[in-house]
Amino acid sequence: MSWHISEEEFLVSGRSYPIYLSLSTNRVALPDGTLINAANEYFRVSADGDILEWYRGPFTSTLEECLYVSNIHCVLQLSLYKIDWTECYGRAPARQKQVCLRDLEPIVEDMLPFNPVRVIQEFHQRRAQDSKGNE
Repeated sequence: MSWHISEEEFLVSGRSYPIYLSLSTNRVALPDGTLINAANEYFRVSADGDILEWYRGPFTSTLEECLYVSNIHCVLQLSLYKIDWTECYGRAPARQKQVCLRDLEPIVEDMLPFNPVRVIQEFHQRRAQDSKGNE
């Protein structure tokens, strides 16, 4: 899925990643009430096909009796949200939300001035090469 941000910038949906939660809460509740167990990464891309910003996929970590999931990105009502989810033993889950981009306009991928699949593949190939170079 893709959206116009402006005449020169686009938001493109990338890979989907699972959200790892405790067994008692196996889905994250989004602000609109939707329950999800996976979330996409997103890319802000220039009309030339250059990646301007990467909105990562979800990341899960734990500390003592709490489980934290950060970087849950989703598009709701034409805005890109970043959601952080916290589960602590003996307490109800907590959600924090932040709007990253507003006033998105859906666009058919055929109308993009670049190939989104190629842009995303090249991004991940560069990341893989960079991580191999650091070994």
